[in-house]
Amino acid sequence: MKNNLKKLRTSLLAMSLIFMITACGSNSSEESFSLSDWREVLRLEFEAFLDRIGLGGSSDDTSSGESDRFDGFNIDPDISIEVHDDGYSGEENADTEIPAQGLSGFYFSQLSEDRQNVYEQIYTGVVERKSEFFIYAQDDGDCGPALNALVCDHPEFFWIDGNASIYGYEGPGAKKITLEFNIDSSEIDAVQGIIDAATQEYLSQLPENATSYEKVKTAYDYVVRKADYMLNAPQAQNIQSVFLYGQSVCAGYTRSFQYLLSKVGIFSAYIAGTVEHNGALETHAWNLVNIDGTNYLVDVTWGDPNYGGSDVEGKMPDIMYNYLCLTTEDMERATHIPDPTFTYPVCTSRDYNYYYLNGYYHENFDREQIRNVLTEAIENEETSAHFKFSDFDSYAEAVYAIYDDGLLNEALQLRMQWDGLESMSYYPMNDDALCTIDIYW
Repeated sequence: MKNNLKKLRTSLLAMSLIFMITACGSNSSEESFSLSDWREVLRLEFEAFLDRIGLGGSSDDTSSGESDRFDGFNIDPDISIEVHDDGYSGEENADTEIPAQGLSGFYFSQLSEDRQNVYEQIYTGVVERKSEFFIYAQDDGDCGPALNALVCDHPEFFWIDGNASIYGYEGPGAKKITLEFNIDSSEIDAVQGIIDAATQEYLSQLPENATSYEKVKTAYDYVVRKADYMLNAPQAQNIQSVFLYGQSVCAGYTRSFQYLLSKVGIFSAYIAGTVEHNGALETHAWNLVNIDGTNYLVDVTWGDPNYGGSDVEGKMPDIMYNYLCLTTEDMERATHIPDPTFTYPVCTSRDYNYYYLNGYYHENFDREQIRNVLTEAIENEETSAHFKFSDFDSYAEAVYAIYDDGLLNEALQLRMQWDGLESMSYYPMNDDALCTIDIYW
């Protein structure tokens, strides 16, 4: 006990001296902590010190200097945190972060108060484009979830993907955070300029006095047409991939869609989870959107025929709408399962589903009705026909009637006769999960 008390007195004296030198030194070129900041640092570090010497609530030794990998919440599988217990106790800090006030966000609102506090401090550092800064955290375990939530809420922070290292003792105290920038900070303004130009291009495509739905659909169109799905796309986890390189994966598609909607006042959240693709379970991302007070789910990536599709004589469309404005039930049938860490609203409305909105929905299978749709499309010189059915049985009957029992062939024969053609090719896109049939010729 005497040795412990001697260590305690020595540590308190050292911390007091450091406080006096740092707080009073006026020759430093860096900004110093305020008095209240240093009081908080001393209090938190004192509590952590008591724990380390066995006089606090825990007798665990947390100053081993080992580095542990910390994955945090699995909001985004590409985000990771490294926690370094290297003996750093906050005394080296010369930059004070002033937490942002009044922040909000889909994931921010679901964090605990301690994690919201960390989120606010990291937000301030990112806004100031600092790759290294200091924060206060009650627990190391708060840092990963806070950073993950921040990246998901703010696609505009395109220079970070969420990889970071945290330095400091475990438990309450000052921590040094080092963020990995994916570009040099000197390039951020130039990249932002390119993104701004793309945003203006999107805005110019909006109809005059655009409705909320038109803003959502136009953003969907823009991202799908702007990008091609490419596994090895540069900057694939952020919006640079779409707006600068025209190539991306689901994370880039989803964040770019979210970013554009934020510019026109439409709420959208980034959702990460899993889907079944080609018989295997894989990570994926999609969006939650709110249109006129009602929530819908959107998968921009799966709206790109380039994702897993192959063209047939140039008949493949440049965009698909079967994943625009879906219900939770629709997405679950399509194997979209969100990460369970957070809570998501149940989406039940089909009012803005593309097929409902455009008269492509069929409650039941009706052979004559399908024939009329196909014939009318041919007569109007359209190049596609679309169907969505209320249940799988009706959908299956329609698939058989269209492809195997002559309805499509009958319609195409009419077109061939009018155009004097000997043959025609078509491109079928059927979705068993959503009971949709889209045919292009």
